[in-house]
Amino acid sequence: MTVPGVRPPKRSLICGVAVAEYGLTALRAETTLDNAGFRAVPARTGFEPVEDVMFGARPGRRYVLDLRGDASPAR
Repeated sequence: MTVPGVRPPKRSLICGVAVAEYGLTALRAETTLDNAGFRAVPARTGFEPVEDVMFGARPGRRYVLDLRGDASPAR
């Protein structure tokens, strides 16, 4: 659901739809560590890193954006 260039007001709209229409409690994103452009998107839009992973031979990272409003990330 995260798209490069999505500004915070649109992020709020996307999150509102995710909760109200689909009942989601979290949004997840993942990328390889060599993709600096996409790694900046989760950080800029409030996602928290939750774990390092491998995508084949390429190291990566998973992120989560908790939509429940509490401080603990949904994993």
